[in-house]
Amino acid sequence: MNFERPLFLLALGLLVPYAVLQAIFLRKGSSFISKYASRSGMERTLAGFAARRTLSAAAWGVAFALAVLAASGFGLGNRYRNEPAFGTDVIFALDVSNSMLSAESGRARLDGARDFVRAVASSRPGGSWGLVAFKGDPVLLVPVTEDTSAFLEALDYARPGATTSPGSDVGAGLAAAMDAAGPARSVIIVLLTDGNDTGKDSRAAARRLKAAGMRLFVLGCGSDAPRPVTTETGEAVTDPAGRQYAFAMEERFLSDLAAEAGGVFGNVADPRSSLLVSEALDSADGASGSVRLVPIPVSYSGPLSLFSLLFAFSGSILSRPARVRGKP
Repeated sequence: MNFERPLFLLALGLLVPYAVLQAIFLRKGSSFISKYASRSGMERTLAGFAARRTLSAAAWGVAFALAVLAASGFGLGNRYRNEPAFGTDVIFALDVSNSMLSAESGRARLDGARDFVRAVASSRPGGSWGLVAFKGDPVLLVPVTEDTSAFLEALDYARPGATTSPGSDVGAGLAAAMDAAGPARSVIIVLLTDGNDTGKDSRAAARRLKAAGMRLFVLGCGSDAPRPVTTETGEAVTDPAGRQYAFAMEERFLSDLAAEAGGVFGNVADPRSSLLVSEALDSADGASGSVRLVPIPVSYSGPLSLFSLLFAFSGSILSRPARVRGKP
């Protein structure tokens, strides 16, 4: 059962006062008929009118209910159409901590990471994408969707302001990405971070990911040279002594994390990384060369509108006044 515009169903509540008013009217009418008909000799005529008036009230009520259902886009079941079957959910877990704003070759690490995500998603318009942004706590920016355009638009919101929690908890980001995965035939999680992990559960999360049958790509952002850390407004991020923080990419940690999950480690600046992700998508079950049936809700608004008009017409016919023939 499907409703395209379910708020219209609230109008069905009007049937309650309608039914009450009609019941009062019909009861008073029956009382009048019982008193007047025997004196006027019109028992059969008035009794027939009362019956038609009852049917008319019911017909108008049904007509209104059908009109409301038509307006709500009511439908039962689905029709199906063929679309390319990718069969894989790709969840990007993107580190948006302040250290990702550090510049590498004149560009922020975060910009390079977002460009990587954008390139992968744009190359497969029919793919299924999700996005988790994390610092000390993760936030699901995009639940798994096949709307690539909406996904790419939301990607612009992946920045430090997406969450106010300090730090960079890689384990929490991976856990949120696992939770975001849908019931696809396979799941690929792409972690993009400089590896400056402030959490404690990253390795445990990697093991859970492996046990769940998900595939992990760990893509480092940055180099082995420490880079100064700033906020989005360009202010220096300093330690309690007033010294500005500077972090390099933690390659050893990221490589070990990928190995823990049985995954692949690479760098977003390396063209081979995007090739590896693309090859993984190609080899995933149903990723290419097949089709899948996509359900499309079937709306019965047209037929319901027609039946509503028919009941309204019947109600108007049945509610005609009784004809009283004069005496010869």
